[in-house]
Amino acid sequence: MQNPTKNERQFIGRESELDKLDEIFASDRFEFGIVYGRRRIGKSTLLKKFIRDKPSVYLVANEKKLEMNLELFAKEIGKFTGQTDIKFASFSDMLEYLFENIKSKTIVVIDEFTYLVGVEKGVLSELQNAVDKYKDSINLKLIISGSHVGMIEDMLAYKKPLYARKTFAIKLKEFDYFESALFCPRYSYEDRIRVYAVCGGAPYYLSLMDDTKTLKENIIAMFIRPHAHLENELDFLFQTEFRNKANYSSVLSVVALGKTRLNEISRSSHIGDTAKTATYLKPLIAMGLVGKETAFGDKDGRKTIYKLKNNLVNFVYSFMDENRSAHELLAPEDFYTMIVEPRLDEYVSFVFEEVCKQFLSRKNKTPAKEKVLEIGRYWLNDSAARTQIEVDICTKTTNGYIVYECKWQQAELGMSVMNALEEKTKKIPSFAVASVGAFSGSGFNAEVQKNYERLYTPRDLFETV
Repeated sequence: MQNPTKNERQFIGRESELDKLDEIFASDRFEFGIVYGRRRIGKSTLLKKFIRDKPSVYLVANEKKLEMNLELFAKEIGKFTGQTDIKFASFSDMLEYLFENIKSKTIVVIDEFTYLVGVEKGVLSELQNAVDKYKDSINLKLIISGSHVGMIEDMLAYKKPLYARKTFAIKLKEFDYFESALFCPRYSYEDRIRVYAVCGGAPYYLSLMDDTKTLKENIIAMFIRPHAHLENELDFLFQTEFRNKANYSSVLSVVALGKTRLNEISRSSHIGDTAKTATYLKPLIAMGLVGKETAFGDKDGRKTIYKLKNNLVNFVYSFMDENRSAHELLAPEDFYTMIVEPRLDEYVSFVFEEVCKQFLSRKNKTPAKEKVLEIGRYWLNDSAARTQIEVDICTKTTNGYIVYECKWQQAELGMSVMNALEEKTKKIPSFAVASVGAFSGSGFNAEVQKNYERLYTPRDLFETV
């Protein structure tokens, strides 16, 4: 994949999703599917790219009454069919018109479909009935799209109207570190990782990064200066997805503060009931804002913690939310210099571990004799044996267990770090380590390079996959 220039950034990535959609368009039967994911993830951009050179009707729903949506839909459908005086009495009426009048291979997209369900739940049954009636007699490709992840996944649940009707479903996720870096090809490898740590992998956030400017200038423009692009982004995400914003926001904020276990989160968020807290965590996990992590090798799931998974949300909580008074009082440049800059690389160091895992996952898909079968972080806190161990990355491979240390630091990684890792491996009771390696943001000294082979720098993360 070539690096795009500034003028070529309209569409980046999503090759596998486009391939799937092209495969669906090539079929000689009726197709009905769903493309969904939280806001800013690139659903509309993907669908517009897909239909650009194909016969298609693109409809966008809004939060107005169903009748007003049908009026807008009639205008767009009329442009395609050449009938400008169409009127629809119901959503069912519109579907019947589409299925009766468009017999050739055509794509019909209803974007933001969840808005329709929000104003008129009956559209789900009407959609079900229309699909059942026409699916064997037409070659139309019907795609609905939505940002309300919880609502969409409920629609797709077993015994729900759309469960057995869909022929495909695509949930868009964030880009990984490698794809995210395609938005800022002029930056150094280190700054590309910093960008991912700040923005995460949502295309909209990444598109705001201008790599003709410094990372500092971008962070100030996006988060710090008055009327910054992403000044109210968290409020926007919560208002569009959740009705009870306060409880979800409270849960997310305490996870951001480092409360990782369910009982800690429940207590610190003042919800009190772990069962209720779990219900609030579930949609946050579905949206990709929170991640549920189980210790490597823990088959029973007893050692499970919750962590912020979305880097942009993490950045906002770590720097902006925690320093609201300073943000109000300081000039943007001063806020960056005093609040962000001193802690930025410490913050990046935690994201770096995830970047390294993503690298190993990408590398695993290239031709190689050794394959990774499992990957994760290992931790053990055995008070009886007075043993406390934490290993950044553990992998089970076809050549045995291999573990890695991850250090995002200013100095070259030396033998003291590797010796400490070797000592940790001797105390792991559940598996024997066959080999060790390391990732370093600033490279390795000569002795480490002499004694170890599995060593990776930021350059390696981008040039060896």
